[in-house]
Amino acid sequence: MFGLFKKKDDQNELKLKREFESLVLQIKSSEIAKQALVGRGIQAAEESFLKTYSTASFQAAPFSEQMKQVEFIKKMEDGLNKKDGPIRVLSIGYALFNRWLAAVMSSDANLMRQFEKELLHFKNIASSFRDASD
Repeated sequence: MFGLFKKKDDQNELKLKREFESLVLQIKSSEIAKQALVGRGIQAAEESFLKTYSTASFQAAPFSEQMKQVEFIKKMEDGLNKKDGPIRVLSIGYALFNRWLAAVMSSDANLMRQFEKELLHFKNIASSFRDASD
């Protein structure tokens, strides 16, 4: 009986992984400036998250607290998505970061590492893009 819950969790994680990978591929095919804006969105979402949590403390938090953080990041994403111009692209970084939070909540170490690798990729582009414009 309990195997049914595990199967559903596995299906949800597979869906999350596929959505994340699809979004990452779309972003990687866009111009570098857009990728840098996505990276800046990730950096901003991460800075907000780290004001309250570490990865370990987030995993240890009650589900209701985890969901409040996910909802907060989603609210920020939605707010940016309503803006005009390039700032709107930052919302994609928030969306990717929220998917990483979902991976953290699932406690799937492989999924977390995969997502972290991609987030780091875009954050590095943002940092190098910023450095090149200085």
